[in-house]
Amino acid sequence: MHRIMIVDDDGFVTLQLNKLLTSIGYDVVGVADSGKEAVELARDVRPDLILMDIVLQGEPDGIGAAKEIMTELDIPVIFITGYTETEFFDRAKQAKPFGYLLKPFRIIQLKASIDIALEKRDLETRLRMSEQKYRRISEELQKEITERNSVYGALRESEKTLRQMSTHLIRAQEKERKRVALELHDELGQALSLLKLKIGSVIKALPQDQTELKNECKGMSSYIVQMVENVRRLSRDLSPRIIEDLGLSSALRWLAESSARHMDIEPLFEMDDIDSLLSPEAQITLYRIFQEAITNMVKYAKATRIWISARKGEIKNILTFIVKDNGVGFDLEHFVGHISTEKGLGLATMNERANMLGGSFEISSQKGIGTTITISVPIEGSSNS
Repeated sequence: MHRIMIVDDDGFVTLQLNKLLTSIGYDVVGVADSGKEAVELARDVRPDLILMDIVLQGEPDGIGAAKEIMTELDIPVIFITGYTETEFFDRAKQAKPFGYLLKPFRIIQLKASIDIALEKRDLETRLRMSEQKYRRISEELQKEITERNSVYGALRESEKTLRQMSTHLIRAQEKERKRVALELHDELGQALSLLKLKIGSVIKALPQDQTELKNECKGMSSYIVQMVENVRRLSRDLSPRIIEDLGLSSALRWLAESSARHMDIEPLFEMDDIDSLLSPEAQITLYRIFQEAITNMVKYAKATRIWISARKGEIKNILTFIVKDNGVGFDLEHFVGHISTEKGLGLATMNERANMLGGSFEISSQKGIGTTITISVPIEGSSNS
């Protein structure tokens, strides 16, 4: 049974939430009416999730308390509020909550929001543990390689071990991503879709004079549509099924356009028909390289344009992929010398994925000019494979 904590300075709302949560099988383990009390209580009872009113008297308010709790205790928070003004939601976004609930509460909306928040928390925890495990093993192996640098044979053996472990971890992580994505899409997505159909049946069965109840059911149906889309988005991020449906070229276009849409960045493409030349596994591996590269460019480069190309090279059995931006660039030697940093590890991961394909990974960058990443891979079945 999941343990829920309620934070609201309105006693009636607290009582209503307590009854609703208990009725649908949750255990309410604590109630607080201020931000300060919420932080202290969360430290004591360590709930699985907190329902937090945005507007609370005193300091910190609900938003401040949520930030403190999620940073210190890693407990997911869903904001509850009766306000719909933009200023509240703009501030609330800064806390990165796991969802929102508007008063008055609807039991279906309440349960769905909690279930999605808990599923997202569990998913992030599993992925974080996997990433931490990968970083720990990579750092341990890198340390071992450095210590054996004076012995060439031992160094080569360590590099080989590192590559095997890295490849195994990357493949295991991809397999876990796909499994979780399928569960989200097939189980949770289908359950929500079925729920929408059932609500539609209820709407049709209601008498014509039940206008208010019909409108409420339609509102719930619209909210479920939104949840279904959120589930699909999470599933797409975890496992790019668009590759299976439309191929790598279309997937890269979608990735660049969706990543750049909110940052006023123009993506440009030069794409040959290369989908039939690569296996599904190779396409996913290349997609992950581009995903890391494009995410970094959108996040850090301050670029206005991103160019993506996929070409059959002058050597017929080689495919060349390029992604570049016109952003601020960076000092490549500095990052090579600090490979343990987050960005450095990202470069190492992209390089390892290219090696998994039997290819090469190159990056060049100049401050004020931009960054270019080039991946060359053999066409599968060619003599160089």
